[in-house]
Amino acid sequence: MAATYSNDKDVASKYSHLKISSDVIVNEYREEAYNDINMRIKSLYIIPIDSVDTNDLAYLKSIEARLAAGNILIAVSTVDELEDVHEYGKFLIDQATSRIDELVKQNIVLKGATKDTDKSDNIIDAGKLQGSSADSYSTFDRPISGIENDALEGVTDSKKYNSLEDNKEVV
Repeated sequence: MAATYSNDKDVASKYSHLKISSDVIVNEYREEAYNDINMRIKSLYIIPIDSVDTNDLAYLKSIEARLAAGNILIAVSTVDELEDVHEYGKFLIDQATSRIDELVKQNIVLKGATKDTDKSDNIIDAGKLQGSSADSYSTFDRPISGIENDALEGVTDSKKYNSLEDNKEVV
């Protein structure tokens, strides 16, 4: 079992006024919520968060309990008979997501948590393929033999492709 920010009682307190099957394994939902939180804030803080500030841990516990309880309520509710339970589950998830967003936007800062200052492990947005080569002419309408011949000959600025001039073979 992974360490999480909340315990089963914290999660159960969010739906204590409802009758939920004892077959529900709360710990699995807590671990899922714990992982969701950490995935969203891992670019800001060293994970797992081990803050000395009790307010930080209380905030994370609140988020995790709401997220786990919301997911439990949605999982146990059916379409018609428990619509209110399903809506309450969505409400708890929305609250948790909103609080995570506040952390991500840094409107709320976990003062006791260690900030992640090593940005080398962050994903860099990859460039988008625009459909043309680095030179002035598109290479997508040329047969591969023409492109390979350019590479073999060391041509960097290829001229516009002319099929009549393409008489070379790839070796």
